[in-house]
Amino acid sequence: MQVINVLFCFVVGYSDLSCCYKLVKNDEKCPEVRARSNCDLDSIKGTWNVIEYYASSEEVEIYRCMRSTFNLSPDEPEISMDFTYSYADDPDNEMLTGNITWNIPNIELPGHWVHMETPYEGVYNTYVLDCKDTWAVLLHCAEKPSSPRYLSSILLSREKTVPVNVRSYVHDKIPKYGVQLEYTFPMVQDDCSPAIHPLYYGTATNKKLVASNKHPMLHNGHTQSEIDTNNSN
Repeated sequence: MQVINVLFCFVVGYSDLSCCYKLVKNDEKCPEVRARSNCDLDSIKGTWNVIEYYASSEEVEIYRCMRSTFNLSPDEPEISMDFTYSYADDPDNEMLTGNITWNIPNIELPGHWVHMETPYEGVYNTYVLDCKDTWAVLLHCAEKPSSPRYLSSILLSREKTVPVNVRSYVHDKIPKYGVQLEYTFPMVQDDCSPAIHPLYYGTATNKKLVASNKHPMLHNGHTQSEIDTNNSN
């Protein structure tokens, strides 16, 4: 299955209306999002745990132990994210790694980022929907002519969880942008150390293919092998 869609919604005091958003749906266009002007990029720097994620192409939970570290370029209006994660059904709990880099097209709107990794025909944006000292929410949308939009969202926390009121606030917010709460999955952050197996001499078998690795913030056509190639250039 494909992997990426990020969406958020803000319904102040009217969470019971979120079900109505499913009646108005346009799978080809990204939602209108007002870029935050009061987003402090310095507060985003550092390491975060992914607490929840949504990807419009995913209907089952497939990730665990996902963590992100954000860095700001000292010379260019750019922000990068180094990430690690493993697949939920991997008995070895192999930790996969990668990197995503964004350009900040308008420094006066630091909450709007544009992907830089690979060329993409159409809109390919990420928005900071909310950013506090201890938690943040990112919304991603890729839009291509005559194709369904590609949406994803991630809830980040400095800790391994967030307070109940924060989770409720985010769940009230994101449906407006197309996020389906029934397909918003929690991210396990326990027992994240890789499994230890005895060493054997000989030819390795059943080697996992790196090219199949993906991440919720990447477009469905962009695999981990593309990231590794970009990083080696």
